[in-house]
Parts: sequence; C-alpha cells; structure tokens
Amino acid sequence: MKKIIIVALLIFSFVFATNVLAEERVVLATGLSAGTDEKAKDEAVSRALRDAVEKAVGVMVEADTMVKNYKLLEDKIYSRVKGYVKSYEIISENKGDNGTYEVKIRAVVSADILEDDLAGIRVIKSSKGNPRVLVLINEYIDGDESTIDNVRSTMEKEFLGKSFKLIDKTQLTAIKNRDVSVSYEDPEKAAALGARLGAEVVITGTANAEFMEKSKPYGVSVFAYSAQANVKAVKTDTAEVMSVVSADSVKRAGGRKISANEALTECGKRVSDKLIKEIIEKWRSEIYNDMEIALFISNAGSDERTVILKELKGIRGIKEVNEKSYTNNLIEIDLTIEGAAAKVIDKKIMEKLNYLKLKNKTPNRLDFEVSKVPGKASRTKTNDSVIKAVQTSVVKTEEAESH
Repeated sequence: MKKIIIVALLIFSFVFATNVLAEERVVLATGLSAGTDEKAKDEAVSRALRDAVEKAVGVMVEADTMVKNYKLLEDKIYSRVKGYVKSYEIISENKGDNGTYEVKIRAVVSADILEDDLAGIRVIKSSKGNPRVLVLINEYIDGDESTIDNVRSTMEKEFLGKSFKLIDKTQLTAIKNRDVSVSYEDPEKAAALGARLGAEVVITGTANAEFMEKSKPYGVSVFAYSAQANVKAVKTDTAEVMSVVSADSVKRAGGRKISANEALTECGKRVSDKLIKEIIEKWRSEIYNDMEIALFISNAGSDERTVILKELKGIRGIKEVNEKSYTNNLIEIDLTIEGAAAKVIDKKIMEKLNYLKLKNKTPNRLDFEVSKVPGKASRTKTNDSVIKAVQTSVVKTEEAESH
C-alpha cells in the first residue's frame, strides 16, 4: 500500500511538472569539458544545454532518484530528460588553468512540442550538424506512374519551410523508380542510395491515388480520388530507421487529374507533418539524453580486440559497449554514449586508444583502424613482422656457420 501511494504521488508530480513547464523558462546553466580546444568547447556547450533542460524540469529529474527502486516507472517516466532549448546565448567561457573548458549560457527552455517552433528546431539541427535530407517517393495514379511528383514536391516544400537542408533536385535524375521501390523495403539500400548523393537522412516511400467514384450533384460531374502515402526516414550512415509514417486523403474535384493530384498533395502535407515531428524528437532525445553510434575497428587481432573492448569502457561519455561481431579482424561495436559527447567522441577514443587511426566519421558511425600494437606505440605490426624475419634469418645464419 505504501509503495502504491508513493508511485501515485510521483505520477502526480510528473503531471504537475509537465503542466508547469507548458510555459517557457529562462535559466542559467554551466557545461564543463576536458580540454581547451574548439571540440572541448562544443562538448561544454552541449553539456550546458542539457544542464539547462535539467534545471528547467528539475521536479522530474529529482524524482528520478526517488524512484530508483521502481524500475518500470523509472523507464516509463523519469529515465529521459524532457524539454528542449529554444534558444541560448553564451554569457561566459573560460578555458581554465586545469585543462577544463567551462561555458556558461542563458537559455530559454520549453517542454512544448517543437512542431511550429523554428528557433527551437534550428538549435536542434545545429547541434546535429545540420543534416542534409534526400526525399525519394514513387507516385502512382490509377496504377500508372505520375509525372508531377505531387507528394515529393510537397514534402520538400514542407521540409524547406522548417529550414531543413535538402539535396539538390538535379542529382535525382540518375535515380530510377526501381531503386526507390527497393529502398523503401530495404533500409540498407535506402541508406546506400542517400549516402551516394551526400545525404545524412533519406526519406523514401510510395504514394498511390485511386479513383473512387463519379457523381453528378446538381448536374455537375465530380470525381473522387483517395490517396495514401507510406514513407520512412533512414540514417544513411547506419541504416537505422528513424521513423515510419503513413497518411491518407480523399479529394473531390471537377476533373480526374485535379482530384488525384489534390489528394496526393494533401497526403504529402500530412506525412511531412508527422515525419518532421518524429525526426526532430529523435534528434532532441539524442542531444539531451543518450544516443547509439556504430563503431567499426579493422585490422584488430584477438589480443587487440580484448584490450580495445576493455579500454572503451573506461572512456568518459561512453555508457555501454556492446560487441556485435568480430570477423576477419573487424570488430563491430554498438556504443551508447551521452548526447553531449557525440561531437568529440572520436577524439576521446583516440586519446585513450592512441594506436587507433580514424578512417571515417559520420554523425552516427566511426571507422577506425589499428595502426599500432597496443602497448607498443613505436612498433607497428609491419615492423614486428620485419623484426621477426630478421631474427629468423640471423638464427639460420648462425646455425649454418656452426655446421
């Protein structure tokens, strides 16, 4: 009975906190990061943004410690920092004498939905590096390919209206309808298609308009068309599906084409509204909470693999290290990291594992190569092989001379 009362009070406090935060709050926040360069500053700013949100929703954050023994409730309500920074300004920054970068900000924080807040969306997108978006939609009217691309054009207009960066339309001429159809069913192919054109997010899908009926109210011919659109957003560097949405619409007009095009256009608006909201929420959560990144390390022998997995767990900002596979000296790892450390996690890894060489970096993926044997910084694998060959040669020569 006692536990039930506590849980009820906590749920009430959660609801109360959410209602209180319906309005904006201006808070002062501080972020700290090891280092004195620009990357350290970026991490400090990210931590200050999170600190600002935590302060603004302090009732909820403090409640998290109160329910630590009630795992289910914690997962459902308190495990995530809610809210977002609509805008902020840096009021002071100090590199510090102890190698720590300190940033203080004044932030405007809100718990409202980001749907129509362009300023808040810009902060989110900027924190994610302003990802570029590619929109690929196959569109059909009565089973035939549409030449107007109502849904894609409408979606691009809606995304541009929210200040998203889009891939230039001239690059779409090389993409065939078959590729778009396959990409909707296969996220990895969608990711490859988007990455080829320089996008960080690819939106792929299909839209169909079908004739419903013809009527003659007051002697005037009216054509009705129903349309449906199904789309998904995929990260191009990891093939992770960010969102899957659908929408439908029915329109009536004096002509078949007009009715079909209007129905498809309305579908484009509706799926855009849903998709933008879910993509921004995904990014918001990654910034203020934890995020997953894929880590690939090549040229790693079994001994190096053991050392790497152990040392990764000791890096600040990395919360979980989950090895997915180890094949042909390639380690594939899923890292759970603090959102605040996302921009500088590659630097942290190389500082701790100085025998790794960065080969490629994207927002959600890092590719490294083992260039030196751990613990033997001055000796590469190639040098080891040469030394071993020379030693073998010396031994053979000595044996020959002894005979």
